[in-house]
Amino acid sequence: MKKFLCPIFVAIMSSEALAGSYAIKLRGFGFNRADCDGDLALVAEAFGVGADVEILSAGCAAPEIGENAPSGIFTYASPTRIATSSSDVRQSSRVDGHYDSFASCESARQSEWGIFARVTGLSPYVSYCYQANSVGAPRYRVRIDAVGTSQTKKQSISASWMHRLDDERKLVGDVQNLVTSVGGEVIAATVDRDIAGFAVGVDFYHEQEFYLHAQEMLYWQSLEHCQASVSSLAQQWNEQSTPSTFQCTHAHGDSSQLVQVYLSNNVLSGFDFSTEAHATKYATEEACLQDGVRIRSALERSGSKVLGTVCGQQRDLKGWQLVTFTKKI
Repeated sequence: MKKFLCPIFVAIMSSEALAGSYAIKLRGFGFNRADCDGDLALVAEAFGVGADVEILSAGCAAPEIGENAPSGIFTYASPTRIATSSSDVRQSSRVDGHYDSFASCESARQSEWGIFARVTGLSPYVSYCYQANSVGAPRYRVRIDAVGTSQTKKQSISASWMHRLDDERKLVGDVQNLVTSVGGEVIAATVDRDIAGFAVGVDFYHEQEFYLHAQEMLYWQSLEHCQASVSSLAQQWNEQSTPSTFQCTHAHGDSSQLVQVYLSNNVLSGFDFSTEAHATKYATEEACLQDGVRIRSALERSGSKVLGTVCGQQRDLKGWQLVTFTKKI
C-alpha cells in the first residue's frame, strides 16, 4: 500500500500547488450604479468565459483614498496570472478624463469600444464610465478591458504651461493632428486646468511610446504681435523633424508669450532639438530679424539643421532677442 499512496499524494499536492488566486480591480466601477455587486458578477462571468478560468469571488469595495466611487474586485483561479489589456492607463497625463459629463461619456463609450477592438484585435469583456480625479471641474473617462495582449496600446499623455491660451480649441485640434501625423489613433484631447497653470492631454493608441512636451519663451507687447511671429515660425518649422505646434498665451497685462507643444519619443524634453536664446540684445525687431538671417546662414554652413528662428522680447519688454531651433544629430 505504501508503494502506491506516495505517488498519489505527490500528484495531489502538485495539482494544488499549480492553482493560484489572482485579483482584478476595476477602479470606479460602482459609479452611478444601483446594483454594483450584480453588475460586477456579470462582468466576472464574462471574464471567466473569455479566459477559461473559474471565478472565485466578486464584490464591490468601498472607495479608497483618492477614489470617488466603489471599485469592483473579482478573483479567479489559474496556474498563472491571465494576460489582459486595459484602456485605463496612467502614463504621464495631468489631464484625467476628457468628458465633462457622465452622459457624454456614455455616448462615447460604444465608439471607444469599437476603436479598442479594431486597433488591438481583442474582444473586450467590460466597458464602463466613471468619474476621474480631475483637478478642475469633474471629468469622466471610459475604461475598457479585454483578455489578451496587443502591440498597440492606449497612451494618455500631457504637457503643461503657465498662462491662459488665446485659442484652446485650436491647440486641441493641433495636438490631435500631431498624433495622427505619426500614425496614432486619437480618442480625445482636452485642455484643462493644471496645478501650476494649464495642460493639454491626449489619449490615443499606438505601437510606439510617445510623450508630449511644452516650453514657453519670449514675450510680445500684444497678442496680435505674438500671433504674427508664431505664424512665421510655424511656416519655417519642419513637421517631419519634430511634430510641433506654436500658440500664443495671455501673459502679464496685455503682453503675450509663445508656448510650443511638441510630440516626442523621448521621455525628457530637449533631446529632439536645441532651443538657443542668443545673448545679443537688439534695439528693434527689424535689427533682430536681419541678424537672424545671418546667424541662420552661418549655422547651416556649419552643418546644423535649422528648424526655425524667431525674435521676441523678455518679460520687461525692453530690447529684442533671437531664439534659434536646431535639430540634434
